[in-house]
Amino acid sequence: EAEEKADQVQRHRLQDIGEKYLGQLTEAREFETAAALCPRLLKQQAGLWEKWVAVFCKIAQHAVIAPYIPVRNPQLSPDTYTQMLLHFLEADEEMFLKLLQDWPAAVYSVPELIKAVKLKLRGEHSQGTEEGLARLLVLGGDSEAALELYLKLNRKDAAFSLIDKFQLFPAVKDRVLDLLRFDHPRALKLFVNNTDKITPAHVVPQLAEERGLQHEYLAALFDKDPRAAPHHHEMQVGLYAEFDYPKLLPFLRQSSHYRLETALQLCQDKELYPEMVFVLARMGDAKQALQLLVERVGDVGEALAFCQEHADEELWEHLITLCLSRPSLVAPLLQDIGAHVDPIKVVKRIPMGMKIEGLREKLSKIIADYHLQMSLREGCEHILKSDVVLLGRRLNRLQRRALRVDSRSRCGLTGAPVVGGGNNLLLQPYPGLVTFFGGRVYQEDALVSLCQAEHEVEAGAGEGE
Repeated sequence: EAEEKADQVQRHRLQDIGEKYLGQLTEAREFETAAALCPRLLKQQAGLWEKWVAVFCKIAQHAVIAPYIPVRNPQLSPDTYTQMLLHFLEADEEMFLKLLQDWPAAVYSVPELIKAVKLKLRGEHSQGTEEGLARLLVLGGDSEAALELYLKLNRKDAAFSLIDKFQLFPAVKDRVLDLLRFDHPRALKLFVNNTDKITPAHVVPQLAEERGLQHEYLAALFDKDPRAAPHHHEMQVGLYAEFDYPKLLPFLRQSSHYRLETALQLCQDKELYPEMVFVLARMGDAKQALQLLVERVGDVGEALAFCQEHADEELWEHLITLCLSRPSLVAPLLQDIGAHVDPIKVVKRIPMGMKIEGLREKLSKIIADYHLQMSLREGCEHILKSDVVLLGRRLNRLQRRALRVDSRSRCGLTGAPVVGGGNNLLLQPYPGLVTFFGGRVYQEDALVSLCQAEHEVEAGAGEGE
């Protein structure tokens, strides 16, 4: 009521009334109500705020007044905030951490709080106190020490956020294995995305005792950029063979930064025949690769595709010889070879008395495939001939069309106008012209004279000899 009728108050100021009311409430131990009214009654008067904060602290009601203490408009003295935080450091760690989070660092003394927290940690250790120290260290500019605490407290979000925010790569470049064990997905992403700050040459040796992690890092790096770590590709051949065999062959196909002899030896030791086939083919030993496909892999379909890819008549002959030496492979060979090789060559070379399962069906398919192939060839030949005729006619039309010659055209030899003089009248008699598709025009008489002169010069030179 006094606030609504301020103009009628003569002997008492609103401030005095408000303070008296707060005093009555505290005497009646209605601390919550009194603290809630402080923003309304004390308004923006810093002196009054500090006075009543001290009153609440004196009667041990720090927790009641703390949520209402303003940090701007008005901002109190740093000592007020610092003393409040020092109290909660001893009395209520949760409230201590909350106020550190809520209050801006500019309103309290960070060095004084760091000193107090470190002193407390000498006697007793608690996660809340150590986490508070980590926050204070960040505010005080010692982010590396804060990172050590977050790693110790297993605060993954805070640790990696700190690394990204303050670019703490020098602090973690020698702790690759520790970070991967701390939070494998995030650490892997961190190292893969920041190869300019922590190079693969620095990461890989630290993972020498953890080949699985070594493989995951290099594989992720290769997936992101195959050119990122070419010097480690030879090592990756063994890592893929050990930890991710299905991706070994695609890796061998995509990379060229490994010694073929080393890759071949590793594949031989582990009897990885499909990979051996690829490496041998890349080394130029296609026959040996084909022999492996037939004898070790036993995949005639792959062998046919291999021969078709290399388009070598000798390879087809070698494939037929290899398959005919193994009756079990003749049937698969007859199944699909008709589309690539004259089937008569194959049939003639089948030894008398060799038992071939489903021979009749295979021969029927060979003949059908052969006829289909011949039909396709004839159709392609017919289309090709039609195209040749059509394009020939088009070329003939283009070569026979007229070329523009006007009054601006001049003889390439004499420089004289070839159509008309300065008055644009036609020359009489009309001269013979020789024109070229490039745009050059010559008078026929000038060309004849030039040719005759050159002939006479050559004749004279011959007589002189």
